[in-house]
Amino acid sequence: MSLGEIIRATRKEKSITLRKLAKDIGVSPSFISQVEQNKAAPSVDSLTRIARVLGVNTSYLLDETDAPFSAAPLKNRFDPAKLRKVTVKRLAPPDSADNNLEPALLVLEPDAGSDDMSGKGEEFLLMLSGQLDIKINGDVYTIREGDNIYFNSSAVHSFANTSGQPVKILWVKG
Repeated sequence: MSLGEIIRATRKEKSITLRKLAKDIGVSPSFISQVEQNKAAPSVDSLTRIARVLGVNTSYLLDETDAPFSAAPLKNRFDPAKLRKVTVKRLAPPDSADNNLEPALLVLEPDAGSDDMSGKGEEFLLMLSGQLDIKINGDVYTIREGDNIYFNSSAVHSFANTSGQPVKILWVKG
């Protein structure tokens, strides 16, 4: 199921109307409808508020068991050849190939990591759960649940889950 489908199913399961959800998080009902139809992606703040109103964790709304990569013709800034024990779930609608941002949920198993990477653009990570060591231009940063980090993609970077626990990250490349 997609993010929008999970939000819709959870909202209906909890008998919350589209209008009430929209009112409670401070957006229009049409925006919620677009999110549920995967025509719009909520901001991190909106997603957090949606989860709060629905009485679930943000990670619950992002958690899926679909194949790790979509067959959609996205820019594929998440190179599976450089990732080990990492599942990537793209959060952008399939028709978003022209978008400048590529948001994804990354789930890292214990001992998961990446090879050195660099590219064009910028990257933003929000730790949803767990702890991650990220190396950027030789400096290592440990980020924990609720922390975020923002950096230029041209920096040589890699990451490792050394915590022994699964990790979930909202990672946006642009």
